[in-house]
Amino acid sequence: MNIEYFRHFVEIVNEGTILKASKKLFVSQPSLTNEIKFLEKEYDIELFNRKGKKMSLTDSGKLFYEESKKIIGNYDNLKIKMQETIDGKSGFLKIAVPPSIYHSMLQNCFQKFIEKYPDVKLEIFESSTKQVEERLLNETVSLAITNASITKSNLFDFLIIADESLKVYVDKNSELAKKEQIEISDLSNQKICIPRAYFTFLSEICNEKKVKFLDYLLTTTSIGCVEFARLKNYIAIAPFPENESILSSNMVEKRFNIESNLTLKRKLVWKKGIYLSKTEKNFIEIFAPNYFA
Repeated sequence: MNIEYFRHFVEIVNEGTILKASKKLFVSQPSLTNEIKFLEKEYDIELFNRKGKKMSLTDSGKLFYEESKKIIGNYDNLKIKMQETIDGKSGFLKIAVPPSIYHSMLQNCFQKFIEKYPDVKLEIFESSTKQVEERLLNETVSLAITNASITKSNLFDFLIIADESLKVYVDKNSELAKKEQIEISDLSNQKICIPRAYFTFLSEICNEKKVKFLDYLLTTTSIGCVEFARLKNYIAIAPFPENESILSSNMVEKRFNIESNLTLKRKLVWKKGIYLSKTEKNFIEIFAPNYFA
């Protein structure tokens, strides 16, 4: 039995006789009769009241007719949806994003993607760097965006999508607030707060310059870093997009000078060897239009 049995049954009911249905469907009458007998045996029901040449539906037949139309509709819709999924016009996209860039990503690339593919169901997971790797490896998400170093880089493929710089957030009444730009040497004997994912990156540069901190505090997120620094009167060092600010009234944002070389790479990351759906490829191609060409 296949979907055509249901289609043929519905057509017989719509036409009123097997003869008319046979002519419309280009299927022989004996074949249609055998299909009806098969359905009646399969479901242990009688579909038609048979009185001479006239056919009318039994109560079971009426129910079967309505349900058959639903089955046909669902089947046809499924084919359409599967084709749209293959084309990337619908489907699902699960992506992990660090809190520090969530809003800027939402306003820019996510909005562009949603406008182009409105039927795709998008699920965004705000994630720390550690969570990004975990979620990619256990396939909770298929893609992730991060600006921190990936510790297990051999397990992932990635696409660099932007350059970012670490920014400095200081009390507006501090000596550093008076400076136009911050140098690495300005961090010497200072108490700093930085997201854990960027500490190694910063400390390696500081070691080269023989700069030592008086104290340091590690946080999970960039937003948490700035908040802790405000409460404890530390210097916060964290990456944030150009068009996004979370400063409180008593803190100001400063930049490192170019010579400090504190540039980060914002990356779109996915697990190496994983099958990428057309929907996921479409998202990647927002950043690199010919990536899969």
